[in-house]
Amino acid sequence: MLIAGAAVGVYALPNPNTNFKEIEPLTNLVDSFDLGIGSEELENGVKELQVQLSDDSVKTYMVAGMIISVPSTMSDDLRQDVLYSLLLTLFGSDFKFSRNTQLQQWVDMSSTTLTNIFWSGKSGPISDLVVDGDQFTIADVALKRMGANPDMTKAVPTFTKIFDTLKQRPDSDSAIKILIYRTYDDSTHDTTQIFCYVTSDQVEFPSASILLINLSGAKDKTGRPLAHPYKTNEVKAKKEMFVKLLLDDQTYASQLRNQVKQKLGDCVKNDIVQIY
Repeated sequence: MLIAGAAVGVYALPNPNTNFKEIEPLTNLVDSFDLGIGSEELENGVKELQVQLSDDSVKTYMVAGMIISVPSTMSDDLRQDVLYSLLLTLFGSDFKFSRNTQLQQWVDMSSTTLTNIFWSGKSGPISDLVVDGDQFTIADVALKRMGANPDMTKAVPTFTKIFDTLKQRPDSDSAIKILIYRTYDDSTHDTTQIFCYVTSDQVEFPSASILLINLSGAKDKTGRPLAHPYKTNEVKAKKEMFVKLLLDDQTYASQLRNQVKQKLGDCVKNDIVQIY
């Protein structure tokens, strides 16, 4: 999902002869990922998360801790291709590295996986994140950074609603469990939050704009990092990264769609939750 680099780079589409042996085996991840959520409970949780909004132009999902917004007009197959391919990328990177404590290696692994499954794009470097005031929340900082980025300005109203929705959910909620499990390191208090805004002006080539925010060594321990008021001077390091991606869905659908579904298996039941 993330294209790495110390400077902005442009990436061509990969060779169509994708070799899945290059991607870490993922078949055992379901067994190691236990949220204590049964399938019936998960389905009920999804229903409870759905809310009535004045703007029904988007659908939003929690995918392995990454919050993804996609257009409601996107076809089921195309939406599934976006969600599943990004989920595969997140799982592959999480299997090898910690997104919280090994961020650069995690980003590099994500880049390798993405180029193997027909995502291309460009990114800026992992850079220092500047916040104002004595304390801040990741949600507020994310909205401000989205508003300052041309590719994500239109995402601000959507993510405002997303954050408001998540703030109201209890700790036992499916999406909150996924968010905490995937994004927060309880031993180091590091957290990495990823926000993805998908558009599809061209039907075959959906575009994904991504903001990554990483906090390292925050002294304030919290299981709800999005809304937690962190003290600015007590966070060891604050990082951000913007990414713009494009999926060649025609090639993906013809060559990899079934393989990715098979590779993920039941992971999609445990780690993709619709927020609304």
